[in-house]
Amino acid sequence: VSIGDHSFEECSLLADVMFSEKSSLQIIHKYAFFKCNSLTSFNFPPSMICIEDRAFQKCSKLANINVPPSIESIGYSAFDGVSIKNVEIPLSIKNIDGYAFLNPTKVKRV
Repeated sequence: VSIGDHSFEECSLLADVMFSEKSSLQIIHKYAFFKCNSLTSFNFPPSMICIEDRAFQKCSKLANINVPPSIESIGYSAFDGVSIKNVEIPLSIKNIDGYAFLNPTKVKRV
């Protein structure tokens, strides 16, 4: 149901993360994938509701994410310093904390 604080922090060889459509993952906690420098894509399952503070901060190569329509909250600096080119914010969003997309190196469209 959740990925805890600092779970994969600085996993330098982790390149992509995918979940099945049947995954029950709902929350990615603080710093869960912080500074995973090889992470290029992350496929959020449709069950996601919250991405907490700094969850993907400093994942400098993270370019491909799909924010599911179920997401309600994106935490402080969650995607600070990533390489995402396009961000689609679903209508379900209730909260985007400060600096959520600070220093995006390649964002061209929101």
